[in-house]
Amino acid sequence: MKVFDMKKVFSTVFLFICIQFTSIAQIQMPQNPVLFPITQRLYISPNGNDSADGSAMFPKRTFNNAVANFAFRDDDKFGNTYCEIVLLEGTYFLKNTERMTQTVEQWRKSTPNGMLKKNVSLRGEGEVVIKGDSLPPKSILVLLMGSGISVKNLQIENGTNSALIIDGSEITHHSDVVIDSVITKNVSAFGILVKGYDRVLVKNSTVQQTCKGNEFEVNNLCQWASGLRTTSCTNVQIIGCTVEENWGEGINLSYTTTAVVKDNKVKDNYSANIYLHSASNTIVSHNRVEIENPIFWRYCYGAKGTAASIGIANELTCENACFFPTVNYNSSCGDKLHCCAYTDYDNPILKHVGYKQIDSIYVNNNIIQGSGISIWDAFSGLLNFGYINNVFVENNTFVGIEGTDSVKKGVIEFNLNTPFVYSNSIVFRNNIVSYDENRANSSTARMYVPTGNCNGDWKNKLSFTSNLWKKTPSIDGISFQLDKEESLLPITIDFTDYTAWTPTLSNIPLVSAGISIPYITDDFFHKPRKASTNVGAIEFVNPTSTNESPIHNDDVILECSKEVLSIKVPTTFIGKTAEIYSSIGTLVKKELVTTQILELPMSDLPKGVYFLRIDEKSIPFILW
Repeated sequence: MKVFDMKKVFSTVFLFICIQFTSIAQIQMPQNPVLFPITQRLYISPNGNDSADGSAMFPKRTFNNAVANFAFRDDDKFGNTYCEIVLLEGTYFLKNTERMTQTVEQWRKSTPNGMLKKNVSLRGEGEVVIKGDSLPPKSILVLLMGSGISVKNLQIENGTNSALIIDGSEITHHSDVVIDSVITKNVSAFGILVKGYDRVLVKNSTVQQTCKGNEFEVNNLCQWASGLRTTSCTNVQIIGCTVEENWGEGINLSYTTTAVVKDNKVKDNYSANIYLHSASNTIVSHNRVEIENPIFWRYCYGAKGTAASIGIANELTCENACFFPTVNYNSSCGDKLHCCAYTDYDNPILKHVGYKQIDSIYVNNNIIQGSGISIWDAFSGLLNFGYINNVFVENNTFVGIEGTDSVKKGVIEFNLNTPFVYSNSIVFRNNIVSYDENRANSSTARMYVPTGNCNGDWKNKLSFTSNLWKKTPSIDGISFQLDKEESLLPITIDFTDYTAWTPTLSNIPLVSAGISIPYITDDFFHKPRKASTNVGAIEFVNPTSTNESPIHNDDVILECSKEVLSIKVPTTFIGKTAEIYSSIGTLVKKELVTTQILELPMSDLPKGVYFLRIDEKSIPFILW
């Protein structure tokens, strides 16, 4: 079977796909949402009339009236009709009877031929602002329930509950949501919450000053809303968003699997900027993450230390927790699964739903200032059998652990709060860790695990390689011999000017050789990585270098089947070595190139993403 030429070009890097669906041995790339054509459309306006026909010339006034005028139809032979409400330019001051909140009865109807569903999308034309100033307490401003829906070009603000909720089902997921160019701000609870969905894309959106029910720690329960959260979701992408000044976690993936958090600006969020809570199969990359405002330099009511810029944790926070007594994979040590109990419109009695604990997390190419990364387990099951496996923190730049002299939190932390947590393969590679030793009375890395850990010596499960530290940590039983120390590293970042942190010939301390990691093919700016990569989030590019000549897309041709990878190369590659790496950087095949066509057997390898490396170039391909 020939490779489909679906190329995702990062300069000289391109991707060969053998079949449609992307799959990696340990991590899957999220599937994109699928939106079906709109079959019913109505317009509303603050100056409209609900007696009007709902056309652009004669718009209706309220969301509820528009939804009521959509017909229950079966447009796709699966009981769905796809509707869109277009909000014409203006400010919508919601009253209690005019909230834009879809009920179960508005969403679906039982008929003799089965269930029919109205899937309602919202789109603003021009500048559209939805305000909740006139709503009674605890009123959600916008809530939708359908599948195959989108919310685009809206500003939703001012309310005593959440701004935008996409409410599916944790028991039986709804599917396919796109949130694009949405601004939410100044609400007491969530800015954006997506709950119980498969295939979610949130992009180009802004979440500011939400979770205000917890402002200045008035909530004393150590639980709060988040700025942008997905819970009980799969196949999630959060891309190109700004999330800042929220009195809860900034971006929060809870009980979420198969996700990408990429190219976001996440700044000054309480307790954590990016929080992976019982998440799995997740990539966090190319984000700007910062804690600058001292208001947010704390977590959970006066506890000393800063919040984590990136927190990776199992945390038992279900309202109705449960456990699966039959899924204990490691005797009394580390269940891979735990569960919550939920109800929905079809299940009035609590039903158990399983979720994975922390597994296969990739954090790379992020620039982080003011705090660091925290990996921990907080009593994550009824029997506290936690599970943290395959966490790869690579090619990030951590700068600063600001705050007061009493700060006791390290830039890198690993904490297990019970001795019954299975931990394995926690990898720190190619990171830069720099901070002002005069500002923070802390060690650069802090680790705590109770004695009697069920998985033996937890220190053997952590590895540090090719990291560059302002000051190398000293922790009993953990080796930093493969890392380096550089006292000349800068200690601050201006997020409008990266000059101080860009490796150049005049900025030699940052030109420190790292380990080439095949699946990290670009840097923070999406410039291609070289085989001789440096540490940190920004790749060194020598403008005077003439040692490399770029590989053009037609220089290397790949064809693959289940059995064989065929590689056609130009004559200049004869005599070089072709290497195949797995998605986690393991060399799985190596062959000298002796002719222009090289065939490598693939039947002994599992399906997934691999990387062909020849000379200085790395080419991803997918084996099916």
